[in-house]
Amino acid sequence: YQRRVHGGSTGRGGAAPNLQGEKPLAFGFSGKYSTQPKEKPGPTVHAISAEVARSQLLDCGIDPARKEEEDHKVWDYSLRLPYAELKVPSKKWNRPDIDVTHREKYLSDEEFKTVFKVTKEQFEAMPNWRQSTKKKEVKLY
Repeated sequence: YQRRVHGGSTGRGGAAPNLQGEKPLAFGFSGKYSTQPKEKPGPTVHAISAEVARSQLLDCGIDPARKEEEDHKVWDYSLRLPYAELKVPSKKWNRPDIDVTHREKYLSDEEFKTVFKVTKEQFEAMPNWRQSTKKKEVKLY
């Protein structure tokens, strides 16, 4: 086996097989090198998914360009709101100027510490899963 793969004799007294243009594979099998250029890959899954999402937005009457602007909106976290106003359930939320996914950022430092029992810096240092758990506990999720 080793002699054949490495170009030696087969061990049966005959000459080694012609491996010219062949690629030795595992267990002594051989295959031809491909001289064909690789095919150009089609669209990626992500590109297809993006097209499907874009067409679904259009079907719902939503302009994809405007939706993309909203997704990349820069939020003003300097605004301070009371905890009672921020803990409104997401389904009833009607303030487009507030980032509903980060309502805790609109609390004052004192109120943040009262609600979460940690400072903002300690909260930011926590892993994301723990931040989410804390936000659920205080109904800011």
